[in-house]
Amino acid sequence: ANFAQDSFEGEVVVPLRELSDQNIHDVWLDLFEKQGYRGKGQLHGKLQWIHSKAKYFAMVAQKWFENLKKEEDELQEYERYINMLHDPFPGLKMMGTETQ
Repeated sequence: ANFAQDSFEGEVVVPLRELSDQNIHDVWLDLFEKQGYRGKGQLHGKLQWIHSKAKYFAMVAQKWFENLKKEEDELQEYERYINMLHDPFPGLKMMGTETQ
């Protein structure tokens, strides 16, 4: 489509209630003509409504802490695997020391 710089192609209605969780939403919005009739097209975009910075930052911090905890748990699991590779048969060492 070839759009003139100031041409009216339609308007959209943004449902703020759906954005109240303050997350980013990937949305398709119907275009409406000036008379309110549904137009011939849609607008695709990503929308986010931050209505409370304090709540938003608390939510972001909580997600970071959850991700950090997950990464720490994975690191501990990898460390256990590495220790098993270094010493795959710990019982054999104990048996060898008892006979000496």
